[in-house]
This record gives sequence, structure tokens and C-alpha cells, in this order.
Amino acid sequence: MPRCPLCGFVYPDGVTTCPDCNIELIEEKPEICIYCGAEIEPGLPYCPECGKIFLTRIFEPEDEIECD
Repeated sequence: MPRCPLCGFVYPDGVTTCPDCNIELIEEKPEICIYCGAEIEPGLPYCPECGKIFLTRIFEPEDEIECD
């Protein structure tokens, strides 16, 4: 399904440009749930089929640490 890389809106197949952002859409393949194998939309924090939650977090350090 084509998606706008700027606003994130998903368009039906065949649309090539986001009318709001005036930018070319990118083709995004669905992700696969590691628990049940269902196709899911990229970026969802859970699987709508089996309900499992994907536990992924990005940690950013609060302070920079210098090593000697």
C-alpha cells in the first residue's frame, strides 16, 4: 500500500502522489506478526489478529558519557 513519507497517510493502490504534501508516495510492505504470522501495518505496537504486544523501545541516553 502506498504511504506518504511526510504525513504517513496510507492511500489505495494506484495513487502515486500525496495530494496534501505534494510528495511522491513510497510503497510499504506489510510486516508479519512473529507470533501468529498475520500481515500487519508497519509501526503498529500490537497484532490486531492475536493481540500480542510488540515490546520494542528506543532508548536515548540523557547524558553523553565520555570513555577514556
